[in-house]
Amino acid sequence: MSLTGHPEPARKLPNRNAGRYLRAILGSVEGPEDEVRPSHIADRLDVSPASVTEMTAHLSEDGYVDHEPYGGISLSSDGASMARHLQWRQCVFTRFFQETLDVEIPPTASYEASFALPADVLDEARAHVGLECKGECDERVWDLECWDDTEPMFEDGTAGKP
Repeated sequence: MSLTGHPEPARKLPNRNAGRYLRAILGSVEGPEDEVRPSHIADRLDVSPASVTEMTAHLSEDGYVDHEPYGGISLSSDGASMARHLQWRQCVFTRFFQETLDVEIPPTASYEASFALPADVLDEARAHVGLECKGECDERVWDLECWDDTEPMFEDGTAGKP
């Protein structure tokens, strides 16, 4: 399974903080139809409510979240897929450094690095640590047990699920 056809988050998202918001939303809901209050995201990310409002507007314009003013925030299918992809990228990066070099990378640093790495580099790291099943990263955020390239990652069909 190659990742080279998968999206580069740096090209899809407005910035790397957008990915943090998507992952915070994903980690705060029980299912795809659930909503989370903006104040919860502000607390979780230690940002101001105004920052959540601003980022939510950008993510909504780009089709990653659904949000009505004064209402809750929910992930679109594209938003949930991107959040899962970002979770997986960080998992591969972290596991590579832990298993190969016995080095613990702090979560913020591993997210920053994994966000920026090209898919082919992550693909080599994934192959090196034998991370063939996405469920090995975080069962909480994955719907399927292992790889499934039969459906597109994004509704526009630009990439398969990681």
